[in-house]
Amino acid sequence: MKKPSAATTERTQWFREARFGMFIHWGLYALPARGEWVMNREALPAEVYNRLADRFHPEGFDPASWVDLARRAGQRYMVLTTRHHDGFALFDSQASDFTSVKTAAKRDFVREYAQACRAAGLKVGFYYSIMSWQFPAAHLGPLRDPAGWQAVVEQTHEQVRELMTNYGQVDVLWYDGCSVPGIADPELVSRYWRSRELNAMVRKLQPQILINDRSARPEDFSTPEQHVTPPQGSRLWEACMTLNRSWGFNKSDRNFKSVEALLRHLTYCARFGGNLLLNIGPRADGSVPAESVRRLEAMGQWLETNGEAVYGSERLPITATDQVIGPVTAHGRRLYLPLFDWPGKTARLAGLQGEVTATRFLGEAEPAPVLVQSRGGLADLSGLPPRAPRAATPPPVLCLELAPGTRLRKPAAVLGLGQGPRVEAGDAPILEVGSSHWSFPPEPVARGEELAPRATAPGGLELRPTESFCPGWRQGAVLVPATGEMTLTVEVPVSGQYELALGVVAGQTASVELDLAGATIAKRLAGGYPDTLRLPALRLKKGRHPLTFSAGSGVGLYALQVTPIWRPIPMEEWLTIGPFPTAFAAMHPVSEIRDALRKVFPPEREFDPQTAYPGAGGRPVRWHANRRRGQRAALGVNFNWTFDRQTYGPCYARTVILSPESRQARIAIGSDWWAKAWLNGRRLRTDRDPAALETDGADFCGSKPLNSSVRLQAGENVLLVKNHPGTGGNEFTCWVSDPGDVAFSK
Repeated sequence: MKKPSAATTERTQWFREARFGMFIHWGLYALPARGEWVMNREALPAEVYNRLADRFHPEGFDPASWVDLARRAGQRYMVLTTRHHDGFALFDSQASDFTSVKTAAKRDFVREYAQACRAAGLKVGFYYSIMSWQFPAAHLGPLRDPAGWQAVVEQTHEQVRELMTNYGQVDVLWYDGCSVPGIADPELVSRYWRSRELNAMVRKLQPQILINDRSARPEDFSTPEQHVTPPQGSRLWEACMTLNRSWGFNKSDRNFKSVEALLRHLTYCARFGGNLLLNIGPRADGSVPAESVRRLEAMGQWLETNGEAVYGSERLPITATDQVIGPVTAHGRRLYLPLFDWPGKTARLAGLQGEVTATRFLGEAEPAPVLVQSRGGLADLSGLPPRAPRAATPPPVLCLELAPGTRLRKPAAVLGLGQGPRVEAGDAPILEVGSSHWSFPPEPVARGEELAPRATAPGGLELRPTESFCPGWRQGAVLVPATGEMTLTVEVPVSGQYELALGVVAGQTASVELDLAGATIAKRLAGGYPDTLRLPALRLKKGRHPLTFSAGSGVGLYALQVTPIWRPIPMEEWLTIGPFPTAFAAMHPVSEIRDALRKVFPPEREFDPQTAYPGAGGRPVRWHANRRRGQRAALGVNFNWTFDRQTYGPCYARTVILSPESRQARIAIGSDWWAKAWLNGRRLRTDRDPAALETDGADFCGSKPLNSSVRLQAGENVLLVKNHPGTGGNEFTCWVSDPGDVAFSK
């Protein structure tokens, strides 16, 4: 790997130190308050959507309030959407009349924002969408509309030149929307947008700038979205995330992450040497919703005490430990352990490199816990309080000072030695494996269901379900007794096929053996780092089953998962039809939008496969076999139509689930945007947020699968899914909890 030059290191140093920034999605889309993609999702023509500019004049707009909030949150830089995909520029541009300066607002919001950032000492970042929906070529592409494509490319280049010329020093250029209809190859996309030429111009005008990887060129840093996935090597990176599920202001989105979950995201980024760019979506008047303010202020309070565990953190190698104890960050010879899960009065640290010379809790004046170190990277902490110390914002952070000369190669692990109180985890970030979230199995348990197996440990300690790295894991802190054997009880509610995963960790090298229902596995563990024992395809009858675990002393169990096997319905087993006509009007009240969506999702009837129906744009549509469209849709349904303003509308997919008997099961669907589903004519219900459901009428929404409890009848079960397009390539995946004997058919 090429070593970065001294000039590059100097240019990037502030970014490596910052670790935490504020993303701001704000524009015309804040008026209808249904998210930043409202123009595209609701197929609003430009002449309709653009009328919003006549009403967009936030007289009380004060960027200093955003800056003040960022400082209270402990954020070191800011990135504002100067232009989103709708093409509306928040700055003065000679390349377009669709700007905040030339419409009702009569203000250059970007200039005011940049001045406020600099006055407070924060780095200035500009988001800019390369694509603009103001041009029909954005949907048609360069092959179908070459002249229109040339126009949008020229406007993009000129507006980026204006941003780099007229607003002083810009520290970050955050591209987005770099796509070409019908073209997937990054090199071709780059050529169509003339990205090399564009970025060369930017660097000539702003030599110190950092450019992200969304112009179909790698440039300076990677930008995983809504997940923590560090790139290979020492490359700069930044995870961008929302506080709820929306980027732009969406008044119906009440799915706000907890402060603990946000701190987990932040500390995981720091542990991998990356930054967290956390988004706010201000209202149309520029005010920030109270739910966002409270969470950011709480994070800032935590950073006031524990910031040294985050700012300037160094990247540690990825190990299995990260799936267990949460983040461990490092700075020089100091290790920082945010104790999201309190170990109890005593704790064992494993996998230490070098001698620990001192311990302390950040921000605590009380005596540090007593530490006794032994060989093999083990150390015992004693004198801890039985419960986590009270703090304005947990978790407390334990700092370990290591002896001079220690070179950190791996993070340490924390083993609980007692059965202290369980601190429930929030929805921690998910480290993705692979390139597409469509390949992930859904969460095995929906809220309120009692279908998942339960497991209890000796003494009645239940390994309770938590939303941790692997949704559905049952976590606890249980040490195998001196006898070397432990028996847990697994309770299975429905006879069928299951898989078991047991998380184990040893203080030093040890052999372990697991037995459940006659299935066994034996493994030798490396000391100090967690491992997972797996028993796939277990046939378990309804009732209780003993799970015997044998190991040497000093071995701990941290997690147990027993789940029905989830199977995706193969893509070739679906029939699809559509799109069908629909229409939305701009700025309608929620009640009218709800009524419009009820027309999009009317009471269902099965379509005759031999009949042609009037589809969107006046063209006839029939049922046809689902077709593969690249690797991304291999597990699900991809509606293979080219969408434009004339052919938007809902699409349908149909399959048959064959069950040998009548039984309870679950079906999970992850949808590109909105979806409803019916099984044997009965609508599937999920635990989606009631406020969101009331607004758009869709039970399934978003790529994270939601699941529904169903009753399969013996024989054929007709599953019908109605999906509304959002991006022009809408798709969904569907999973069934299967004991192993169901089949699928068209």
